[in-house]
Amino acid sequence: MTEVSEKVTEKVPWLLVVLLSIFLGAFGTAWLEFLPSALFSYYNLGSILCVMNLTSAPFIVLIFTALFSKLTKKAIGMTTLTYLFVIAYTCSWYISTYTPFEFSDVVASRHMNEDWSAAYVPSFMAPPKEITRQLVSGYATVPWGEWLPSIMYHWILFIILGFFFIAVATLFRRLWIDVERVPFPHAMIAHELMRRIPGEDKSLLEKLGRPFLLGIILGLAYQIPIFMASVFPWFPDIYGWKTLCASGQWYI
Repeated sequence: MTEVSEKVTEKVPWLLVVLLSIFLGAFGTAWLEFLPSALFSYYNLGSILCVMNLTSAPFIVLIFTALFSKLTKKAIGMTTLTYLFVIAYTCSWYISTYTPFEFSDVVASRHMNEDWSAAYVPSFMAPPKEITRQLVSGYATVPWGEWLPSIMYHWILFIILGFFFIAVATLFRRLWIDVERVPFPHAMIAHELMRRIPGEDKSLLEKLGRPFLLGIILGLAYQIPIFMASVFPWFPDIYGWKTLCASGQWYI
């Protein structure tokens, strides 16, 4: 007699996918653009450490999910947590410090280096300087017809890059994940956090663990003086952070 195992396939939570994508796209972009220049590089929801390509949104979303689960006493499954991580990780690249710069640098070239821009930047990458000047002087209505070609170009550029990397990941997925089981540090951290969110009714300390919470406390203790020195000129620059790159690095 053979046992028949029934495979349960969970439905894709499309409402969650759409709403979280819209929220992160709108809030993350606004958050980035309103950050002071001294904080834009490591207080945004996108890339906060360019040498490691580490983004903050996925981990922030998971931490808030853990708090939500604790406060509401509602269990959240691994499938939902995986969707939350993937959505936040994907969106984080489009609300990153570096993403809008590629577009804004091309647009700014119309004023910063007009001869070079006229020779090498075509009209579908940036509107003419008469239009881009309105970003500085202000204009009653936005001439969408002039902006649409460059908006569509940069949108299509990111979409094509996205499909390219999905294709590359698909080609190497089985070899790297199923066969060689190559560990990926960013995903390992997220998985460890996700693994602790569902489960028994335990305290947040028991779920996340003392090392994780200790790391959060040490991170806050380290960042508070940096934040204070960046926002308030009178606060002493204890770590000499203002002498470094915006993300706290040295170029050698």
